[in-house]
Amino acid sequence: MSAQFPTTLNGTDNEKLTELCGFPYHQQAVWFLNAFWNEHEGEAEKLWAFVDKCSEFDYEKHEEGCGLDEMNAHRFLEAFDETMTVREMRANLRESGAIGEKERPKVVPLIHVLLFKYNVDWKRLVNSSQGDNAEKIAQAQDRLAQVKEAFKQSEEAAQQAKKALAEAKQREAEAKAAAEEAKRKEEDAAHAAAEEARQKEDAAHAAAEEARQREAAAVAAAEEAKQKEDAAHAAAEEAKRKEEAAHAAAEEARQREAAAVAAAEEAKQKEDAAHAAAEEAKQKEDAAHAAAEEAKQKEDAAHAAAEEARQKEDAAHAAAEEARQKESEAVAAAEEAKQKEDAAHAA
Repeated sequence: MSAQFPTTLNGTDNEKLTELCGFPYHQQAVWFLNAFWNEHEGEAEKLWAFVDKCSEFDYEKHEEGCGLDEMNAHRFLEAFDETMTVREMRANLRESGAIGEKERPKVVPLIHVLLFKYNVDWKRLVNSSQGDNAEKIAQAQDRLAQVKEAFKQSEEAAQQAKKALAEAKQREAEAKAAAEEAKRKEEDAAHAAAEEARQKEDAAHAAAEEARQREAAAVAAAEEAKQKEDAAHAAAEEAKRKEEAAHAAAEEARQREAAAVAAAEEAKQKEDAAHAAAEEAKQKEDAAHAAAEEAKQKEDAAHAAAEEARQKEDAAHAAAEEARQKESEAVAAAEEAKQKEDAAHAA
């Protein structure tokens, strides 16, 4: 024991405390247990846990270290759910005289924590005899080793459980993500189907509107064809009146020009020709009527097939135009007959 742990400290009480604070963590704990064994025998395992945690947080010297910097000292206190702070601890030690008013330690030794936690006399600590409780301290250290091993196994089991939990959460997250993706795809498909239906509905509306416009155009075309047909009728009627006038003029010419038989005969031949032209005009008028009737029928069919109505309308236009031309020819023939008749009168 004496070869490993010092049994005395040198100098004043403050110097002794400073020397003790420079011992490795486990020697500080042993000195404390030797000094206060009767009062704190039951805390032996906790003190060894303190030693182990200090060694863990001392990243440079580990178990050979003697004190933690303030940040790791706070971590150490939090690890054991200690409510004290480093500032509170040092203020208490200054009040007791363990450290001077102007003393600013760079590290927090384990002895400072123990003095504050267990509220013991620091002077008794530095002046206590060592070595009387070596066997019990060794037993406590053995129990600590067992506790550390059990903790290690528990930690491994906890890590495995944590890993299994993480894997389970990951699988759950993946399943949730897959479900979300499936839901998203389903919603996207529904949206796409709805959009497609809307587009088809719009296209149907557009087609219906186009059909309505074509129907209106066909009706307008049929109306125009009817108007042209009426115009052809009027032209034919005019031709007929002119024909009748030509007949009357010819008759009058025959009565007045009995002496001019040859001229009258010629006039009669021309009159016959005018008759023939008028007949032909009448036939063409009838053809125009038939074409107009056909246009009317095509008008009725235009509501079902606008394109066919347009084609038939074109045919009606052509027929009406031909009738108009032939009517003009009949009028011209009648005019020519009249002129010849006038010429016959003059002769």
